Amino acid sequence: MKRNKVIVALVAALMVVMSLVMTRCTDALKDVQITVNSKVFKYTTLFEVSGSSGADMQDATVTLSGEDASRIFNMNGYQDFKISGGVLAFAVDPNNLPTEDHPVAFNVIIKKSGYSTVNIPVEITVADSSSMHYVVMIDRANPPAGVESKSNTLKLENGKVIKDTVIYVGPGTCTCTTGKTTVGLKAGTGFKTGDGTILGNELSSIQITSLYVETSSNDALQVFPGGDLTQKKVLVQSGEFQAGTLMPAGLIELSMTGAGKDIKGFTTPIDITIRLNPDYINPETKAPVKAGDQLKVFSYSTDKGYFQFETMATVEDLAGNLSVHFPVDHLSWFMVGDFIKACNSSIATVLSNNTAMVSLAFKIKAAWLAAGVTTPVTIKVYSTKDGGTNPDLLIYTLSGTIMDGQQLAASIIPGMPIIIKVFDAFGNQMFSGNVSDPCSVATTLGSEGGGVDLPLNQTAATSNAKTTMQLYVRCPNNKNPITVLPTFYLYFKDAGAADNTYKLVGMVTNGYITTNLLSVNKRYDFKAIWGNTVKVVHDKTVLVDNTATVGDNQGAGELIGTKAGATNLEMLKENCDGLL
Repeated sequence: MKRNKVIVALVAALMVVMSLVMTRCTDALKDVQITVNSKVFKYTTLFEVSGSSGADMQDATVTLSGEDASRIFNMNGYQDFKISGGVLAFAVDPNNLPTEDHPVAFNVIIKKSGYSTVNIPVEITVADSSSMHYVVMIDRANPPAGVESKSNTLKLENGKVIKDTVIYVGPGTCTCTTGKTTVGLKAGTGFKTGDGTILGNELSSIQITSLYVETSSNDALQVFPGGDLTQKKVLVQSGEFQAGTLMPAGLIELSMTGAGKDIKGFTTPIDITIRLNPDYINPETKAPVKAGDQLKVFSYSTDKGYFQFETMATVEDLAGNLSVHFPVDHLSWFMVGDFIKACNSSIATVLSNNTAMVSLAFKIKAAWLAAGVTTPVTIKVYSTKDGGTNPDLLIYTLSGTIMDGQQLAASIIPGMPIIIKVFDAFGNQMFSGNVSDPCSVATTLGSEGGGVDLPLNQTAATSNAKTTMQLYVRCPNNKNPITVLPTFYLYFKDAGAADNTYKLVGMVTNGYITTNLLSVNKRYDFKAIWGNTVKVVHDKTVLVDNTATVGDNQGAGELIGTKAGATNLEMLKENCDGLL
């Protein structure tokens, strides 16, 4: 424990001065003797968590579940997870790493009052040394574009619905009772808690809260339950779990409260009607959805963390609106549409054999990246519009830092034609290509055959000269720097720009990082995150040919920070005392 605390303080001291020492082509560490056991984690994954209204998620509650949750730590080496600076970092126990035939799998559950709870499944394979996830939590009072929140109050008598009632829960305002997105409750319906208890006279009214998501908008679908449309674990009609892609034509969340309790069920099923996206392409017919089509209804509970099949529903043309309606006896998210099983759909239940590791390998071709230089990218996988060459729904996103020749893997292989696009940290497109049959290019990581080559074009944002940051730490009264420093995440933005414009530079490993995202002599703000520690340094210029040592000899050019030098020096001395 003491050693971990020492590392926390040392990285804080490092981050105080990190932006002063951006250099080009500096030498590696030298003349070092003292070694700190930093327990650098080989496998990490990063969550960037934001609220739909831009609010800070720092006070959100984070818990882990799943079979490998006990193998996950924060970057400080503890199992205490907090969002710091909009970032949540996880690391795999270095003594219990993923293997070629057994990835590390767990779920991340994030809760905050006034926001929709999220439950994101995570899988770390042997190839995923550093991965990223982007999570948007819906502020019910201020949802994002394409998402609408409503709250309705229904008065009861003796805890029951007084008369047949239809409540509109779709976008905008409407007095309609047919053809739109509504909830219907029959007279005499009672309400149950999660343990099945029927609430009685104490229930004089209920609050009905809904979230309507416009499924024609990929931006709105960022809030899709469980993360991407492509998910590893879906309970299908046959009663088995399969991996695959959910294709939504309509999506809504319903919740109810009353007498200070959460309502989970009903004595009589309620009826839900969902208006469909009129431009939805039915995967079964490969044509626009029409009256008479059969679509699947799935529900999603954040407690369970997966979608499950509910029923089949027939598309109807009601007052000029294509809609489906269906009865339910519980509350959750409800999706209407289809499910396309993955080429390797069995990975939903098979975790411990080599077959499970067959994947869609993305082979990075970026010869313009100098040796050792990394750059962050986002790979977006789309379904195709009507089986053609135009993108439709964004079904999968993979983000991380890459090098030339690296392979990234989509562990779930979509069972349909796809379009792959790659973007740099600023959203500039670097590649676009179609794959008509992903199943035919499935492979194992590292193999010569199969996979998809991604020849990345260099963008203006990735055309800067190679820039390197090299940090040393020297304890007071010791002439030699410390040899091993912790790993932390480094972000940047233009000096003075809004906080929501920070971009990831990458991971600083042993005080060292090389990138082509930064321009020499340009002024930036920097943010570093290690565990629950966040340090921000403003308005610093990237210099040429500099290294720096964190220490107390400022006369020799050592750095101790410009904002709180005395505090930083005391912290450095105190924690060096624990090492020497």
